[in-house]
Amino acid sequence: MKPRLVAETESYAVVYKPPFMHTAPLREGEKGTLLDWFGAVFPPVLKLEGRKKIEGGLVHRLDFETEGLTLIAKKQDFLDAFLLRREKELFVKEYGAIVSPPGGQTLPGFPPPPPFSPLIESGFRPYGRGRKTVRPLTGKTEGKETDEKVYRTEILESTELDGARKYLRLRIQRGFRHQIRCHLAWIGAPILYDPLYRTDYRIGAENGAERKNLALRCEVLAFADLSGVKREYRISPLIRDYSVKAGGS
Repeated sequence: MKPRLVAETESYAVVYKPPFMHTAPLREGEKGTLLDWFGAVFPPVLKLEGRKKIEGGLVHRLDFETEGLTLIAKKQDFLDAFLLRREKELFVKEYGAIVSPPGGQTLPGFPPPPPFSPLIESGFRPYGRGRKTVRPLTGKTEGKETDEKVYRTEILESTELDGARKYLRLRIQRGFRHQIRCHLAWIGAPILYDPLYRTDYRIGAENGAERKNLALRCEVLAFADLSGVKREYRISPLIRDYSVKAGGS
Protein backbone atom coordinates (compact mmCIF):
# COMPACT_ATOMS: atom_id res chain seq x y z
CA MET A 1 0.00 0.00 0.00
CA LYS A 2 1.18 3.50 -0.84
CA PRO A 3 0.23 7.04 0.25
CA ARG A 4 -2.27 8.87 -1.90
CA LEU A 5 -3.71 12.34 -2.15
CA VAL A 6 -7.41 12.34 -1.16
CA ALA A 7 -8.17 16.07 -1.49
CA GLU A 8 -6.25 19.32 -1.86
CA THR A 9 -6.83 23.07 -1.64
CA GLU A 10 -4.48 26.04 -1.68
CA SER A 11 -4.20 25.84 2.12
CA TYR A 12 -4.08 22.13 2.93
CA ALA A 13 -4.02 18.55 1.67
CA VAL A 14 -5.82 15.47 2.97
CA VAL A 15 -3.53 12.48 2.49
CA TYR A 16 -4.02 8.75 3.08
CA LYS A 17 -1.24 7.17 5.16
CA PRO A 18 -0.75 3.42 4.74
CA PRO A 19 0.11 1.14 7.69
CA PHE A 20 3.75 0.60 8.67
CA MET A 21 4.83 4.09 7.65
CA HIS A 22 5.90 6.91 9.96
CA THR A 23 3.89 10.11 9.57
CA ALA A 24 6.85 12.35 10.42
CA PRO A 25 10.59 11.75 10.70
CA LEU A 26 11.93 10.75 14.09
CA ARG A 27 15.19 12.52 13.33
CA GLU A 28 16.47 15.17 10.93
CA GLY A 29 16.86 13.90 7.36
CA GLU A 30 14.94 10.64 7.82
CA LYS A 31 13.40 9.40 4.57
CA GLY A 32 10.42 7.20 3.79
CA THR A 33 7.89 9.07 5.93
CA LEU A 34 4.52 10.43 4.83
CA LEU A 35 5.85 13.98 5.22
CA ASP A 36 8.84 13.10 3.05
CA TRP A 37 6.47 11.69 0.38
CA PHE A 38 4.28 14.80 0.34
CA GLY A 39 7.32 17.07 0.52
CA ALA A 40 8.51 15.61 -2.77
CA VAL A 41 5.19 16.73 -4.32
CA PHE A 42 5.02 20.10 -2.54
CA PRO A 43 8.46 21.07 -1.11
CA PRO A 44 7.33 24.26 0.73
CA VAL A 45 5.48 22.09 3.27
CA LEU A 46 8.84 21.05 4.73
CA LYS A 47 9.69 24.65 5.65
CA LEU A 48 6.55 25.36 7.66
CA GLU A 49 7.03 25.71 11.41
CA GLY A 50 4.79 23.56 13.57
CA ARG A 51 5.15 22.03 17.02
CA LYS A 52 8.50 20.58 15.97
CA LYS A 53 10.77 21.78 13.18
CA ILE A 54 11.01 18.34 11.57
CA GLU A 55 7.20 17.97 11.39
CA GLY A 56 6.77 20.68 8.74
CA GLY A 57 3.10 21.28 7.93
CA LEU A 58 1.65 18.24 9.71
CA VAL A 59 -1.51 19.07 11.63
CA HIS A 60 -1.72 15.64 13.29
CA ARG A 61 0.06 12.29 13.24
CA LEU A 62 -1.03 8.67 13.01
CA ASP A 63 0.86 5.84 14.69
CA PHE A 64 3.32 3.85 12.59
CA GLU A 65 0.92 0.87 12.43
CA THR A 66 -2.27 2.92 11.91
CA GLU A 67 -3.66 3.78 8.48
CA GLY A 68 -6.02 6.47 7.30
CA LEU A 69 -6.53 10.18 6.74
CA THR A 70 -4.06 12.86 7.75
CA LEU A 71 -4.23 16.63 7.34
CA ILE A 72 -1.19 18.55 6.10
CA ALA A 73 -1.07 22.35 5.98
CA LYS A 74 0.40 24.00 2.91
CA LYS A 75 0.41 27.52 4.39
CA GLN A 76 1.67 28.80 7.74
CA ASP A 77 -1.56 30.60 8.68
CA PHE A 78 -3.58 27.40 8.22
CA LEU A 79 -1.07 25.40 10.26
CA ASP A 80 -1.04 27.93 13.11
CA ALA A 81 -4.84 28.07 13.21
CA PHE A 82 -5.33 24.30 13.15
CA LEU A 83 -2.75 23.48 15.77
CA LEU A 84 -4.69 25.83 18.05
CA ARG A 85 -8.06 24.38 17.01
CA ARG A 86 -6.81 20.88 17.73
CA GLU A 87 -6.02 21.87 21.30
CA LYS A 88 -9.47 23.46 21.62
CA GLU A 89 -11.09 20.23 20.32
CA LEU A 90 -12.47 21.83 17.16
CA PHE A 91 -10.89 19.28 14.83
CA VAL A 92 -12.81 15.97 14.69
CA LYS A 93 -11.40 12.59 13.70
CA GLU A 94 -13.43 9.39 13.40
CA TYR A 95 -11.82 5.96 13.38
CA GLY A 96 -12.90 2.44 12.63
CA ALA A 97 -11.46 -0.41 14.71
CA ILE A 98 -11.92 -4.18 14.82
CA VAL A 99 -11.67 -5.47 18.38
CA SER A 100 -12.08 -8.72 20.29
CA PRO A 101 -11.61 -9.88 23.89
CA PRO A 102 -7.98 -10.01 24.98
CA GLY A 103 -5.93 -13.20 24.81
CA GLY A 104 -2.68 -14.14 26.52
CA GLN A 105 -1.42 -12.40 29.63
CA THR A 106 -2.99 -9.31 31.16
CA LEU A 107 -0.93 -6.22 30.38
CA PRO A 108 0.64 -4.62 33.45
CA GLY A 109 0.36 -1.00 34.49
CA PHE A 110 -3.34 -0.41 33.85
CA PRO A 111 -5.60 1.01 36.59
CA PRO A 112 -8.94 -0.76 37.19
CA PRO A 113 -11.16 -0.27 34.13
CA PRO A 114 -14.03 2.21 34.37
CA PRO A 115 -17.69 1.09 34.29
CA PHE A 116 -18.80 0.56 30.70
CA SER A 117 -19.66 3.81 28.98
CA PRO A 118 -19.59 5.03 25.38
CA LEU A 119 -17.18 7.74 26.60
CA ILE A 120 -13.72 6.65 27.76
CA GLU A 121 -11.58 9.38 29.29
CA SER A 122 -8.28 9.67 31.11
CA GLY A 123 -4.94 11.36 31.20
CA PHE A 124 -1.87 9.38 30.07
CA ARG A 125 1.63 8.59 31.20
CA PRO A 126 4.54 7.00 29.34
CA TYR A 127 5.12 3.39 30.31
CA GLY A 128 7.65 0.60 29.96
CA ARG A 129 11.12 0.20 28.56
CA GLY A 130 11.97 3.04 26.23
CA ARG A 131 8.58 4.65 27.01
CA LYS A 132 7.20 2.93 23.91
CA THR A 133 3.66 2.59 25.27
CA VAL A 134 1.30 4.60 27.47
CA ARG A 135 -1.09 3.87 30.30
CA PRO A 136 -4.29 5.66 31.41
CA LEU A 137 -4.19 8.02 34.37
CA THR A 138 -7.35 8.53 36.39
CA GLY A 139 -5.82 10.81 39.02
CA LYS A 140 -2.55 12.37 40.01
CA THR A 141 0.28 9.85 40.36
CA GLU A 142 3.04 11.02 42.66
CA GLY A 143 6.56 10.78 41.27
CA LYS A 144 5.56 9.92 37.70
CA GLU A 145 5.77 12.03 34.58
CA THR A 146 2.20 12.67 33.46
CA ASP A 147 0.08 14.58 31.01
CA GLU A 148 -2.52 16.41 33.09
CA LYS A 149 -4.98 16.92 30.22
CA VAL A 150 -8.03 14.69 29.86
CA TYR A 151 -8.37 12.84 26.56
CA ARG A 152 -11.69 11.40 25.42
CA THR A 153 -12.49 8.47 23.12
CA GLU A 154 -16.17 8.25 22.21
CA ILE A 155 -17.72 5.02 20.93
CA LEU A 156 -20.29 6.06 18.32
CA GLU A 157 -21.27 2.65 16.98
CA SER A 158 -20.71 -1.04 17.72
CA THR A 159 -21.40 -3.74 15.12
CA GLU A 160 -21.12 -7.47 15.77
CA LEU A 161 -18.91 -9.37 13.32
CA ASP A 162 -18.17 -13.07 12.91
CA GLY A 163 -17.17 -14.72 16.15
CA ALA A 164 -16.34 -12.46 19.08
CA ARG A 165 -15.09 -9.56 16.97
CA LYS A 166 -16.74 -6.15 16.81
CA TYR A 167 -16.40 -3.12 14.59
CA LEU A 168 -16.29 0.09 16.60
CA ARG A 169 -16.70 3.55 15.15
CA LEU A 170 -14.91 6.04 17.36
CA ARG A 171 -14.48 9.79 17.65
CA ILE A 172 -11.67 11.85 19.15
CA GLN A 173 -11.12 15.60 19.04
CA ARG A 174 -7.76 15.98 20.75
CA GLY A 175 -5.50 12.97 20.57
CA PHE A 176 -2.59 11.58 22.56
CA ARG A 177 -0.08 9.00 21.34
CA HIS A 178 -1.75 5.54 21.23
CA GLN A 179 -4.90 7.02 22.78
CA ILE A 180 -7.46 4.80 21.07
CA ARG A 181 -5.28 1.68 21.27
CA CYS A 182 -4.68 2.15 24.99
CA HIS A 183 -8.25 3.13 25.86
CA LEU A 184 -9.73 0.08 24.11
CA ALA A 185 -7.22 -2.27 25.72
CA TRP A 186 -8.10 -0.72 29.10
CA ILE A 187 -11.81 -1.59 28.76
CA GLY A 188 -11.05 -5.15 27.60
CA ALA A 189 -11.49 -4.67 23.84
CA PRO A 190 -7.97 -4.44 22.39
CA ILE A 191 -7.59 -3.90 18.65
CA LEU A 192 -6.82 -6.91 16.46
CA TYR A 193 -3.16 -7.36 15.52
CA ASP A 194 -1.90 -4.72 17.93
CA PRO A 195 1.75 -5.52 18.71
CA LEU A 196 1.83 -3.24 21.76
CA TYR A 197 -1.54 -3.72 23.47
CA ARG A 198 -2.39 -7.39 22.70
CA THR A 199 -0.05 -9.90 24.31
CA ASP A 200 -1.45 -12.81 22.26
CA TYR A 201 -0.52 -11.10 18.99
CA ARG A 202 2.87 -9.93 20.24
CA ILE A 203 3.81 -13.46 21.32
CA GLY A 204 2.72 -14.80 17.93
CA ALA A 205 4.80 -12.17 16.12
CA GLU A 206 7.84 -13.01 18.25
CA ASN A 207 7.42 -16.64 17.20
CA GLY A 208 7.58 -15.75 13.51
CA ALA A 209 3.91 -15.29 12.65
CA GLU A 210 3.20 -13.11 9.61
CA ARG A 211 2.79 -9.44 10.46
CA LYS A 212 -0.78 -8.24 9.89
CA ASN A 213 -2.16 -4.74 9.59
CA LEU A 214 -3.35 -3.18 12.84
CA ALA A 215 -7.15 -3.07 12.52
CA LEU A 216 -7.41 0.68 13.05
CA ARG A 217 -8.20 3.25 10.36
CA CYS A 218 -8.78 7.01 10.52
CA GLU A 219 -11.89 7.15 8.34
CA VAL A 220 -13.19 10.73 8.69
CA LEU A 221 -11.76 14.22 9.15
CA ALA A 222 -14.23 17.04 9.85
CA PHE A 223 -13.50 20.71 10.47
CA ALA A 224 -14.36 24.26 9.41
CA ASP A 225 -11.76 25.85 7.14
CA LEU A 226 -10.36 29.34 7.71
CA SER A 227 -13.34 30.91 5.92
CA GLY A 228 -15.78 29.05 8.18
CA VAL A 229 -16.93 26.52 5.55
CA LYS A 230 -17.52 23.06 7.03
CA ARG A 231 -15.42 20.35 5.43
CA GLU A 232 -15.68 16.58 5.80
CA TYR A 233 -13.46 13.95 4.18
CA ARG A 234 -14.11 10.21 4.24
CA ILE A 235 -12.51 6.99 3.03
CA SER A 236 -13.84 3.45 2.94
CA PRO A 237 -14.75 2.22 6.46
CA LEU A 238 -12.69 -0.61 7.86
CA ILE A 239 -15.80 -2.75 8.36
CA ARG A 240 -15.89 -3.37 4.60
CA ASP A 241 -12.67 -5.34 4.92
CA TYR A 242 -14.31 -7.81 7.32
CA SER A 243 -17.35 -10.06 6.94
CA VAL A 244 -20.41 -8.72 8.74
CA LYS A 245 -22.74 -10.94 10.73
CA ALA A 246 -26.33 -10.55 9.59
CA GLY A 247 -28.41 -8.54 12.02
CA GLY A 248 -25.41 -6.88 13.72
CA SER A 249 -26.20 -3.87 15.90
